[in-house]
Amino acid sequence: MGEAIIGVIGTLLGTLLGWILGRIDFGKLTVSFNNTIYNFSALDELSYYPGFKPFEIYQYEISTTMQLYNSSSTNQVVRNVQFIFCDDKRDILSIDAKDDDTRQFVARTIRYEDMEIANIPSYTGIDLKIRVYTNDIDTILKTKKIMIQYKNQKLKTKRVFLKNVDYSNQPRFVFPEEDTTNA
Repeated sequence: MGEAIIGVIGTLLGTLLGWILGRIDFGKLTVSFNNTIYNFSALDELSYYPGFKPFEIYQYEISTTMQLYNSSSTNQVVRNVQFIFCDDKRDILSIDAKDDDTRQFVARTIRYEDMEIANIPSYTGIDLKIRVYTNDIDTILKTKKIMIQYKNQKLKTKRVFLKNVDYSNQPRFVFPEEDTTNA
């Protein structure tokens, strides 16, 4: 009789320990970036964009591949991906990331849809091609640090460092080089 009680207690303790260990998530979501391009675009003498002059920088764009690896035993979620532009003390601009795989050519323009939700199965990795563009050049020139922000499956906000930048010496106007080959 005593051995049966010890066996039942051992079974219950083993079951309880297995349940507790199963609830603990040992893995994490690893985020890295690849093929990142930072680009200022300027108008030429024949182009027009409202509020900008010829040769003036009118757009800033970042495109990158966000590499996600889930090393946990449960699925992970990435949603509401944003690019955060910071000065020395605070966030000065946040822009929703666009999904590069949804690129559409409509009426001589390129359109992208917002990055929605990415589900990352356990022990696998995925690549998200994302981009952002803005015409708020004054704010970009004040930027010192660029971060990526997203929400996980528990809706907790996570931030990942992308790059330290200093655009304080970036000229507002970019003139074409003069052709000196025929001079």
